[in-house]
Amino acid sequence: MIDKIKIYLIADLSAKTERNFFERLEFYLESGIRLFQFRAKDSSEDTLRFYIERLKLLSEKYNSLFIINDYWYFVNEFELDGVHLGRDDFPPDIFKKIVAPDKIVGYTVNYLEDLDFANTFHSDYVGIGPVFPTKTKAKNKLAPILGPDGIKKIASKTLVPYFAIGGINGENIPLLLENGIERFALSSYLMQNPDPKKVVKFFKKLSLI
Repeated sequence: MIDKIKIYLIADLSAKTERNFFERLEFYLESGIRLFQFRAKDSSEDTLRFYIERLKLLSEKYNSLFIINDYWYFVNEFELDGVHLGRDDFPPDIFKKIVAPDKIVGYTVNYLEDLDFANTFHSDYVGIGPVFPTKTKAKNKLAPILGPDGIKKIASKTLVPYFAIGGINGENIPLLLENGIERFALSSYLMQNPDPKKVVKFFKKLSLI
């Protein structure tokens, strides 16, 4: 299913998104997005459980894949579809082999060596980036900007579907499409956009959903 998906919604919980978090996410799922990731860094366990329970219901209602970022131990407990991990998180190869072999595992790729590792443990997809500067991640955690050429260089060696991520919006998506980059992981452009209906119309015009 992932290989047919063009838009990957990163539902990042923050002070800027929490007020209409569920309403915004449901609107996008109702509009045709079928893959989302819940990211809530530094949240309490009670907060995580509250959001996961409600998001699980939405994923079932719209037949969408629900991936959680980092918090791998909730995948089996809540029967989530999978987890997204990075080089500083729980070892994805161990998760894939021992914890939940039948679940989706995505991996963050900033460098070619990250992709080599992802190919070794057979990740189900990778997120390659950042393509452009982004405010979603703290500056001290942001890898070097790759640009379209850097994305294509790394993507040429992937064995699984990939999503370009980092600073992607309506203004630069056409440029990426011109460069043969067709799958996008999007956070602030979706969760903080003042006109979600316009975004969906834009996606449908480009046959991305």
